[in-house]
Amino acid sequence: MADTTHDTTPPWYPLAADALLAARDERWHDARQHLQRIADTYGAEVIPDLLIAWIDTMLKHTPGPERAPALGRLGFMDAVSGRIVEAEHVDPAVCWAGRLVFARYLDDQEQFSALIESVDSDQQWSNNVAAILNVCGTMLRWATP
Repeated sequence: MADTTHDTTPPWYPLAADALLAARDERWHDARQHLQRIADTYGAEVIPDLLIAWIDTMLKHTPGPERAPALGRLGFMDAVSGRIVEAEHVDPAVCWAGRLVFARYLDDQEQFSALIESVDSDQQWSNNVAAILNVCGTMLRWATP
């Protein structure tokens, strides 16, 4: 009997997982290499799905409050001081990354799509993708005992 199951895992997923694990472990050179291989092999069109994969993995493995639209306000924690700061006090790419994670967390597909569509240059894409990878890797590192 023929196998009728189909693997729906995207072909770039193993490289994305390796990049995220490298970011979690602060192996930034390795993370960049995996990300570059994804870009070279699969192109920019996989970026939105790649970001979703990283964010969903991070959300699955980190503790958080119940999903509730009433949360309403996004804050950022300074990794050095532990202080909560407002969005205007962080790098624009980190702010974008936080907003994208928050939209995904709340399952706000309209906001998520608007943020993806707001990126208008290759440099901005590069900065934003790096920020998402950093945010997701850092959160996973903090959640790992």
